[in-house]
Amino acid sequence: MSETANLPSQFNDRAYKKFLQNPVIVADFLRSFVDPHWIEKLDIEHAEPLKSSFINPQYRQFENDVLIKIPLKDSEESAYLYILLELQSTNETYMALRVANYISLFYLDLLAQGYKEKRLPQVFPIVYYNGRERWTAPSELSELVQNVVDIPKQYGLQCGYYPISLRDLQVATGKSRNWHNWLGHFRRL
Repeated sequence: MSETANLPSQFNDRAYKKFLQNPVIVADFLRSFVDPHWIEKLDIEHAEPLKSSFINPQYRQFENDVLIKIPLKDSEESAYLYILLELQSTNETYMALRVANYISLFYLDLLAQGYKEKRLPQVFPIVYYNGRERWTAPSELSELVQNVVDIPKQYGLQCGYYPISLRDLQVATGKSRNWHNWLGHFRRL
């Protein structure tokens, strides 16, 4: 039996959200799917799941998105990295636009809450896809915009996301990861 046959193809979004509230599981998730060189700079043990109520009401069916605030290790400043995780079971062509919207709404919400730093915190958006079909949506917003005149790229909206396809058992870099530990987490739910 192939490893893919053991994978949950339509795992419940609420279960994913609950699953990713645990800092140990978040750490394992990031180490399993993301380039680990910068992950080691994060103080994942002190990760703090946040409510994602900033999302525009037109996207209510996506209310189970996960936003995690993670402090940096050995940082004298109050520097945090925010992980925005979009759980997706269907291919969506305009996902990069939706991710850009989520990030801008998150920033506007921070400012409305009295955020005083000179620069906004860094956000690392991940789209975690568990659908049956191959993920084909562009991961960069610029791929969705017509290029009729050569306007310098820095003057257009730039946003992308890091796609993780459960179906393909690969990350965007094409490198296979160790799925056995990750699958063990699912089985313990």
